[in-house]
Formats: sequence, C-alpha cells, structure tokens
Amino acid sequence: MIVSPSLVTKQNSTSDLAAMASDSISTFLSVVSVQFMLLWSIGSSQKPGFTSIDCGSSYRSTYTDYEGIEWVSDSNLTSEGTSIRLSDNVLNQVLVTMRVFNGSQNKYCYSITNSMNSYIVPKAFFLVRASIKAGANPPFTPRNNDGMFRLKMIVDADEWQDVEIPYQDTRWWTYDMYTRAQRNSIDVCFARDGPDGDAPFVSGLELRPLPDTLSTTLLMNGTGRIFICMGHSSYGVLSSENLTSVDVVESIKSILGLSNYTGDPCLPAGYGYNWLNCSKDNPGIAAIILSNYQTGGKIPTELNQLTTLTDIYLDGNNLTSLISVILKASWFLISQTTSSVVPSLAPWRH
Repeated sequence: MIVSPSLVTKQNSTSDLAAMASDSISTFLSVVSVQFMLLWSIGSSQKPGFTSIDCGSSYRSTYTDYEGIEWVSDSNLTSEGTSIRLSDNVLNQVLVTMRVFNGSQNKYCYSITNSMNSYIVPKAFFLVRASIKAGANPPFTPRNNDGMFRLKMIVDADEWQDVEIPYQDTRWWTYDMYTRAQRNSIDVCFARDGPDGDAPFVSGLELRPLPDTLSTTLLMNGTGRIFICMGHSSYGVLSSENLTSVDVVESIKSILGLSNYTGDPCLPAGYGYNWLNCSKDNPGIAAIILSNYQTGGKIPTELNQLTTLTDIYLDGNNLTSLISVILKASWFLISQTTSSVVPSLAPWRH
C-alpha cells in the first residue's frame, strides 16, 4: 500500500495572497493535484532529467526497474549511515533496503549535482519524491513511547516535512514536493526531530524536471517561494552573503577533509553543521569550532571571505601554515605561509 500525504501550498504573508478566496485555493489545489498525477504517470519510463536513487542498495551500478526507470545506488553519493536490508517480501527493488543515518551529525544530505543531472541549474523546477518503508522488522524501535518513528526532511535551506511512521508499518510512504534549484545542486537531507530523536532513514529518492509553464511553477515564480507539502518553513531565496558562506565552507571542507558534512551549512536553523555557529541576527557564519577534530591540512585562505566571522577554534588538530591574525573592522583577515606547523591554536575572539 502506498501512502502519499496531500500537497498544499505554504501561505505567503503578503496581503495579495492572504486575500485569496478559499474557493480559489481549493480550485488551485485540485488543478495541482491533477497536474501532479499526470506528471508522475507520464514519468513511468526513463526520460532526460530523471534522477532515481535507491538508498541502501548494494548495487554498484545502475539497474532498470519494471517501469523502465533507471536507478542508481546511493553508495556513490554518501559514505554516512548504514545500509539495512528489510526482511519484508516486496517486489519493488527500491523498498528492499533502506539507509539509516545513526551518527551524531545534525543532518545527512544527498547532494544531487549538475554533474549527475545536467537539468539541475539555478531557477530550474523539480518534483522531489522521498520513499520510506519501515518494514515489519525495522532495525531499531522508536524512542517515543507512542511507537512512532519521527524524523525531519529538509531540502536545501528549507524544512520540508516532519515524518511520523508507526513501528512495524509495512506500508510504502511517499512524500512529494516542488522545488526550484538555487544553485547547480539540490540537497535532500534527513535529520532527527530532536537531539534524542530517532535515527532518520530513507528507502528512495526521485527527481523529475518540471516545465515552468505549470500553474504551480508560475505561482512559485510569482511569490519567490517553493510549493511543497504541509509543514514546510520557507527561508526564501538565499542572499548573496549566504551564497558566499556556502562557497567558502565548501572550500574549507575540501581542504580539511570534512566532505562528509553535506547540505546547507547553516539552514534550517538548528540543522547546520556541528562545527559552525551561524549568526542569528544577520546571515553568515559567526564561529568555526573545529577543536580536536583530528583534521589536517593548510588553514584555508578562504576564511578571509567570511565577513561575519568573530571566533575561530582550531586547537587539537594537525594544521600546517603560519597564521597571522589581523583585525579588520569586525572580521579576521588570515594570511598564511607554508613554512610552519601549527599543532594547537587556541580560540581567537574579536
């Protein structure tokens, strides 16, 4: 049995949307529902722009399912989590396995890039589907006394859906949303619903390109927001400061061997990287906290671009380069040479 929560729109706070009549909204949602069913039925065979990911799969290469859709294993997309094979007898290969993210990171993301799907470019529209099946004998029991698994799904900087699935539920749950790419990648992330929450898990992910002439995508263009499932919190389009921070953090991750952290480094609030303290009052990163991460490499010069940075903790690592710290306005300018090893760097504060 497939269970798919209904699609609804996130209301905009502007007066024009607030004034929309309820019958117009109902009509619009009906049109969207019809569009969605048509789009998914049309997508019953492989087409350009389709990306289908089998999470937890042991396959190292692609395979084609009974509908002609090509699936790839997530083993090439993430090194995090554990692959679990369910004991349920199912015909759909995607539901045979799941990936459970049982580590301590705030979130775990699949970064689907332009190199994997050339249709992913800024402002392109996609339908995203996540498939989840707990199975008759899941690998662990819920931490909540009511017997419900709870997890959170995130797309890029947006909270997508709070998921609740009963223990030993054998149904196939699907969650769908429309999104507009802001970069040459789309990050689909899974997180606990709290510090002591259940380890998130997922069976499959699918992306389907959408034409920009649908009433749904026209609405998204007109409001500057995305159209998705109930429970979404939209942070809107990333500012230039946010985009700069993301680019700088990507460089830092690459240089210091922290590439297992994926997705937006700061957003949604509370689901950023464990080693970053993001500013609440202004967009940007306020602190980098990498004490005792046992990482090595040169201290990145890209830190110069983080204009909101006020604290750096780098002690307990094997970092090379001589650092001089020069306060300029409210940020650190860091220059370096390659002639020294810095075994311990205490926190610096402006």
